[in-house]
Amino acid sequence: MMSSQFKAALEQDGFLIVPECISSDAAASLAEKLSARAVADTANPDQIYLNNIVETHPDFFHLPASPYLLELMKSVMGDRIHLIMNYGHIKPRQTPAHTGTHSDVAHLAGVKHHTSDLMYKCVFALTDIDKESAPTRVIPGSHRRAFNQVATGEGIYTDLIAKAGDLIVFNSNIQHTASPNTSDRDRISLWYTFAQSWMRAFPGHEASPMIQHFAREQRNPNYDKVYGLEHPYATI
Repeated sequence: MMSSQFKAALEQDGFLIVPECISSDAAASLAEKLSARAVADTANPDQIYLNNIVETHPDFFHLPASPYLLELMKSVMGDRIHLIMNYGHIKPRQTPAHTGTHSDVAHLAGVKHHTSDLMYKCVFALTDIDKESAPTRVIPGSHRRAFNQVATGEGIYTDLIAKAGDLIVFNSNIQHTASPNTSDRDRISLWYTFAQSWMRAFPGHEASPMIQHFAREQRNPNYDKVYGLEHPYATI
């Protein structure tokens, strides 16, 4: 998909699914690596996750700096962006929804979130996601409404259905919710959150000295951008 089409779709609906961003074999390999490293959340047994997954394997480190992903993000957010949160996630089979409907940024004061492009979430599906295997559910277009104007009720949600290897992108202000995994298989995915470069990384997701060292070794500006090594107030 051309970046202009990507931008138009995200501005209209607040979400987009890009098919076959990685191969099914690559998705299966990443799912295996993630499963071997993930730990249970004792505070919420209905999900398993791995914070700052980029530090656990080179494949997870390289993926958010992929040229096609950065092109898509820059088409919506502009050139000065960086990664502020990243984690691997497993939604175990036969578990209830672990969140209700919410915006990820509405609680941040001082920003007109319904007119901003503050943050976007990029989710790589590593296993097929169908209606039974806990798809994220969104209210299309709700990212463009003031928080207290979002409608609620039956039938207004869209399930983000994807195949292994697909990329799901959504505006962090869109009203969304988890859903139960009623299937007999775990749902496995990678979550990368991009934000404007002046924003701080989420606590526990900052680029460590090790990650900064790896990024500099690449001698590629994409890694400087993703891991926050560019000056956020630099001028062109």
